[in-house]
Amino acid sequence: MADFDTLYAKYKDKIPFPVVKFAEKLGLKVFVTKNFPDKKSGEIKRKGNEYCVFINGNHSYERNRFTLAHEIAHFKLHKSILDKESSITDFVGETSAIALARDKTQARDIQEIEADQLAADMLMPEDEFIRVWNEKNTAMEVASVFAVSKAAAQIRAQTLRAKYTHARTSKKKAQ
Repeated sequence: MADFDTLYAKYKDKIPFPVVKFAEKLGLKVFVTKNFPDKKSGEIKRKGNEYCVFINGNHSYERNRFTLAHEIAHFKLHKSILDKESSITDFVGETSAIALARDKTQARDIQEIEADQLAADMLMPEDEFIRVWNEKNTAMEVASVFAVSKAAAQIRAQTLRAKYTHARTSKKKAQ
């Protein structure tokens, strides 16, 4: 099993990010299943000393790339919880969009926000995303460069816009 940070340094500049290869190099076993209900996007489970990721095969390729990156993020960020609970299950709509609307102090919501953020960082690195966003005409074109859904590209753009707007506002207040 490779170290996440060392492996990420090797793959981070590859666009689109090779998420399946990355997961396998981390030692994760990845399975695509058509047995999940539509609302269940993915799950990561610990089975003995192995970690298995299950992805909903009924979802789009782009959606599954994000789901896999999200499950990898849980492995990186929440491994102690995963080891204690044996699994983390993710449902469509139960990630940052809904989590942000609820009480942000709830640990599960924070875990989902963190996993979404790391997944977005892996699949759409900030500097490269901004460069591509400024070159392309539509969110769909941006999404195709990173092999993510249009919705993921739009959320990434909104998140980065908010980040830089907040940074400019804070800087002006400090002056």
